[in-house]
Amino acid sequence: MDRISTATRATDLFGAGKHGFKNGDLGLAIAPTDLNAAWFNGAQEELVRIIEAGGVVPDAVTLTQVQQALKRIFAGNLTPVANGTTNLTADNAGLVLIDAAAGNVTINLPAVTAVSGVGLQYMFYRKDSTGNIVTVNRAGTNSIDGATSFTITGQYSSRTIEGDASGAWSTIAQTNPGATEVSRLQGGCTATAAGGAITVTLQPGTIDFRSTTLNNGATVRVSNASAITLVIPNTANFGAATADGTQRLAVMGMSSGTAIELAVANLRGGVNLDETELITTVAIGSATTTASLGSTTARTSLAQRVLCYIDALFTTGTGWTISKVQPAGGNAASSLGSIGYGQTWQVLTGSRAGSTTYYNTTGRPIMVAIQIAASAAGTVVVNGTTVAVMPTSANSGDSLTFIVPVGASYSLTGTFNTWAELR
Repeated sequence: MDRISTATRATDLFGAGKHGFKNGDLGLAIAPTDLNAAWFNGAQEELVRIIEAGGVVPDAVTLTQVQQALKRIFAGNLTPVANGTTNLTADNAGLVLIDAAAGNVTINLPAVTAVSGVGLQYMFYRKDSTGNIVTVNRAGTNSIDGATSFTITGQYSSRTIEGDASGAWSTIAQTNPGATEVSRLQGGCTATAAGGAITVTLQPGTIDFRSTTLNNGATVRVSNASAITLVIPNTANFGAATADGTQRLAVMGMSSGTAIELAVANLRGGVNLDETELITTVAIGSATTTASLGSTTARTSLAQRVLCYIDALFTTGTGWTISKVQPAGGNAASSLGSIGYGQTWQVLTGSRAGSTTYYNTTGRPIMVAIQIAASAAGTVVVNGTTVAVMPTSANSGDSLTFIVPVGASYSLTGTFNTWAELR
């Protein structure tokens, strides 16, 4: 529409070329502004078309239709939602304030095409801190980022979606400040001891795991909506004795892709925890008296991520006493790929031979210790470089010890009594 343009308009009332209306005064011979159909038709259509654009049917009785349409178009509505099921309409476009403290919440979206030509927008915000489940479902065959639904996990989490007025909803913003993002650099677990048993707790959050297919480099993101725990019984010593001193236990999150569970291992047991391999656990129970991995329920070939470390002393008949809990990250995590971590000494005398080249394919440095036979010269070659020489005058039992880098070749020219490797 345009401003009034009749001959009796108030010329330049709002600035140059911006005409307006004026009252008349017959005593002063001032004519009021004449009205014409063009201006009224323009004013009518501008307002009615806002109403219609918002999917509202104009009527002569309701005086809030422009407001209703604008709230739909610009997501200006506020809708509180509690437990149970709520079916949203176009008149809920805007902030959906969720409180699931009393129970699970299910929210059903309207069709993306509920308002023709308008991309409706909803921002879902969760207030409560419970573990109750909040699920938002599509309508019909619509999709939500290619899926049929999504959940909102964690207090103060939010997700904003907008429809394309065709058949799909897209996430345009998402936050999850109420959950703890767990990664190498930020742990999310705590541990306490009572009655000689250790209780490990993982707070609600999200972990990025490797794929359980080893030749697939994609990550799998898994969340736990509520805290989960693992109890290490006071009789589960993981092979430790009182005289062995303080043990370092590694706590891991593990997942097959749908849920997070906790597992624990004594690092003295030579378990590879550098996250390049899958892990298999036994039921932790009171019978976990070896250095194997333990979890509440035995699991096979799951992806894992180290979350924290517990330094604790095991005393027979009493159980565990914690001296330190260390979150993963920094040197504590990077050490898992160092020599001595996840490795054990293995006697390979029967499978090694002199003047034969071997290769370190373990993915980490290894240490080799060889006892040379009496009066037998020994020359150690690593990746083509001579790194040690034992003279022919050597006594039986003299030894050579050397480190083999990842992927390197190694060999001994000579004869030996024993051959052992830390691998």
